[in-house]
Amino acid sequence: MSPEEAMHRLYAALGSVPKASRPQVDGPWIKTSIGMSIWSWGETMVGHVQPGPGRCMVTIRSNSAVTMTLFDWGKNQKNVEAALTQLTQLARMQPQAPPPPSY
Repeated sequence: MSPEEAMHRLYAALGSVPKASRPQVDGPWIKTSIGMSIWSWGETMVGHVQPGPGRCMVTIRSNSAVTMTLFDWGKNQKNVEAALTQLTQLARMQPQAPPPPSY
């Protein structure tokens, strides 16, 4: 898919993670915050789309919102897996055609 389409789908995938705030876009980067839970002080998720010849590469990472975290209880991995699952489902969808012009 095109980098533009990958950005749209990455935005939707990051926004679909439970307790995620509205994603913020900064160039090829998309960032969202995950709220606190019983298992975590919160996380920051960042996605990046890097264009390449005829394709693009998407990376997603999740870090604890608190700099001194001894255990993350696997929450960061679960957030990344949730976003990747959603992104994979969205990537399988065909791009929607623009609506026909009205005359």
